[in-house]
Amino acid sequence: DPIERVRGYLAKRGLWNDGADAELRSSIETRSREAVAKAERTAPPRLETLFQDVYEKLPWHLGEQRDALLKGPRAPSSQH
Repeated sequence: DPIERVRGYLAKRGLWNDGADAELRSSIETRSREAVAKAERTAPPRLETLFQDVYEKLPWHLGEQRDALLKGPRAPSSQH
């Protein structure tokens, strides 16, 4: 396992220990929970943004898909 090899390498040189490992894991868990909480508070993007900022000029077939999506059951005006 590459991760175990890196841990072993660092531990042999006194650069890693169980405390550092626990601290890193705790930090990652805290940051992950914060990111999820922030994402859950954020409104979903508008449907049309799926097609923006990808192409300088939107290809015709994607334009048709966008139009169909915006007229379909997920369109903002048809939401309850």
